[in-house]
Amino acid sequence: MASILEKLADVERAREDLELWKRWDSGGRKPADVKPLLVRFNPMINDRARIYLDKGMMIPPAAIKAEHRKQFMRAVETYDPKKGASLGTHVFSTLRASSRFITTNQNIARIPETRIFDIGDLKRATSTLDARLDREPTPKELAGYLRWNIGDVVRLQKENRRDLRASKFPVDVNVHRPSAVPAALKFVRRDLEPRDRKVLDAVMKGRKIREIAKMRGTGMGSPSAVARSKARIAKRLETYLHGRQ
Repeated sequence: MASILEKLADVERAREDLELWKRWDSGGRKPADVKPLLVRFNPMINDRARIYLDKGMMIPPAAIKAEHRKQFMRAVETYDPKKGASLGTHVFSTLRASSRFITTNQNIARIPETRIFDIGDLKRATSTLDARLDREPTPKELAGYLRWNIGDVVRLQKENRRDLRASKFPVDVNVHRPSAVPAALKFVRRDLEPRDRKVLDAVMKGRKIREIAKMRGTGMGSPSAVARSKARIAKRLETYLHGRQ
């Protein structure tokens, strides 16, 4: 009897899910109208995200949750009731794609903050010299351009390649956890509007508010606009680091 009741409940749940989806679909698929579906599937989304949140992942919790919400929206947008599967089954299957995001990005937070900037400098120098020399620069040429010790260049190149290889494997939850700021900055930057992204890049280079306001391409126009942009970025970073809204 219990199994029959459970099956009936599943059928009724699938019917209600489909009705909510049809209402959203026929209403023009407006982002604001997807809220009833999001509320409906929030327990499933949270359960899937919790798999990674409870295993000591080094990716900021807000990034993991955001990725699962993104996959939920992809499921809603790609759902086709004519294919026979229920919306719930399709959402559950699509949410599993979040594992690829975790695997790709989990290793970023292992890199200490100082090395994040060193790697950025090395990549920019490599790109500049590659264009200038029309070939890949040697460690000696990179060391001369950066005014680094050649041993530091070779070591950083090897470590960077090792990090990229390691990112393809499950995270070691016992590894030392460095500052979460570099990882949070990466994920925050990805989610920012283009103008705020340019402001963040300028701030990371040490530019002051008045300098940024005068920069071409930011579209800010005034120091007060830059200050508001910085406040938005800080709020988003706070959310990624501490889960505060």
